[in-house]
Amino acid sequence: SYTSFSLSSSQVLLYGSPAARDLPLSNNFESGRTLGRNDVTFDPASYNLYTTSDVSTAEASARTAGQGDVTSNPSNYSLYTASDVSTAEASSRVAGQSDVTSDPKSYNLYTASDLSAAEAASRTLGQQDVTASPETYELAKMAQLSAAAEAARTIVNVSARVALGEDEIVTPGFVVLGEQKKMLIRAVGPKLADLGVGSPLPNPKMTVYKSRWDGNPPDVVATIDDWKADNDNVAEIVAAMSSAGAFPLEPAETFQGRPFMTDDTSSAAALVTLDVGVYTVQVRSADEGVGEVLVEVYEITE
Repeated sequence: SYTSFSLSSSQVLLYGSPAARDLPLSNNFESGRTLGRNDVTFDPASYNLYTTSDVSTAEASARTAGQGDVTSNPSNYSLYTASDVSTAEASSRVAGQSDVTSDPKSYNLYTASDLSAAEAASRTLGQQDVTASPETYELAKMAQLSAAAEAARTIVNVSARVALGEDEIVTPGFVVLGEQKKMLIRAVGPKLADLGVGSPLPNPKMTVYKSRWDGNPPDVVATIDDWKADNDNVAEIVAAMSSAGAFPLEPAETFQGRPFMTDDTSSAAALVTLDVGVYTVQVRSADEGVGEVLVEVYEITE
C-alpha cells in the first residue's frame, strides 16, 4: 500500500516498524500527534507551560502582591488613606466655615449685628404703624382718652323700672369713675301713680352697697326706707331733685304739664358723696308689698 504513495521501503521505516508498514501513514501521524500532546500535558513545565491551577495560583499571588504595592504606598497611585481623607475633610470643613463667616451675605446669612439693626428698624416701623393709625389696632390717642374720661365722669341719669313680686329684689349697679361724686339715689313707688303707673310698689326700701375686692362682703353705704324720715338733709335732697331734673316726691300742681299731687313719703331717696368704685342698689318692699318700682341714680353737679 505504501507504493501507492510513491514511498520506498526505507522511507516507510522512518514512520513505523516493519510491522506497521502496511498501515496508512495518516494513522501514524495521528498517533504521533497524540503522543506529543500527552508528553506536553503530562509534564507541561518541561515545555515552559503551566496548568490552570498554576495560572490561578500565580494570578492570586500576583493580585495579593499588587494590593500590597498599593496599600503600602497609595500616594503612588493617586490614592489616600482614611486618615488622609479625614484630615482633608476636617480641613475643608474649617475652610468652608471660614468662607461663610467671612462673607455671610453671599450665603443669605446675617450677623448678629445685622439682625439687631433689622429688628430695631422693624420695631420703629411697627411703632409708626400704630401711632399713625391707632384706631386700626383698637387704640386711642390721649385726647380721645381724655374726652372719654371726661364723659365717663358725668353720669346724667341711669334708671330701671321693675315690677316686683312678693319677696322679690332688684339690684341695679353703677360705677363712679375719676373722682368723688355727689349722687342722688332713689327707689320710687307711690309717686309713679302720678305718671300713670297702675300698680306702684307701696313702700320701697333700698340699700346702697360699695363692692370690695378683698373677698369680704360689700360695704353698706346707706339704707333708706322712707326718704323724709330716714334723712337729716331733706331740704338738700329736694334741691338736688330739682337741679337734676328729677320729678318731685312732694305734691306739685303740675310737672311736665300734668298734675303731680301725690305726697310720696314712703319712697326711698338719699343724697350721698361716693368715692371712685363699683356700687349696687338693692331694692325690695319694706312690707311684703308688690308692684312697680323705679330705681334712679343721678350725678349732682350743682
